[in-house]
Amino acid sequence: MRFTYANISQVLLLKFILNKVVYTTYSLYIYIMEFNNIDRFNPRTCFSGQITRINRSIANIFRAYLKPFDVTNSQLTILFILSKRPGINQKQLSDMAVLEKSSLNRNLKRLFDKNYISRKDLPSLTLTQQGKTFVNDIIPEWEKAMQDVRTVLGEEGEHALETLHRKLILSKS
Repeated sequence: MRFTYANISQVLLLKFILNKVVYTTYSLYIYIMEFNNIDRFNPRTCFSGQITRINRSIANIFRAYLKPFDVTNSQLTILFILSKRPGINQKQLSDMAVLEKSSLNRNLKRLFDKNYISRKDLPSLTLTQQGKTFVNDIIPEWEKAMQDVRTVLGEEGEHALETLHRKLILSKS
């Protein structure tokens, strides 16, 4: 076969078209392969995201009632635990509150500074008289927040929450 300028042009054009088709097909294949996970997943079903959103919703209810007391949910958890389990150490408290060491230390410092927890018997942690008074005074507002959450959850939701707590937290103890 003899090649003329027209044949070479046609071959080059065909090669150019084939390269485009192959490149486009390859690119489409790569796109489909690289991002097919994005197309098939649903972030609304993510357990972590669901628990986080539930936590924020419930925490907002508690914050509204606890705001005048200048205490965070984590700090209140620590105070409640110590009101029922005086004399435990930081490791035990961390495990019970499910708080990382750094979070626990930050919150303990604030509670020490407010004189709610005694430094006297360290490493044992106990509430001071001021701390016991504080816990006693905050309980009625905490109970109002609990009632609001119960109203939102209903009996079925409350049982579901207890089941989750038992399966995720208490089973690790």
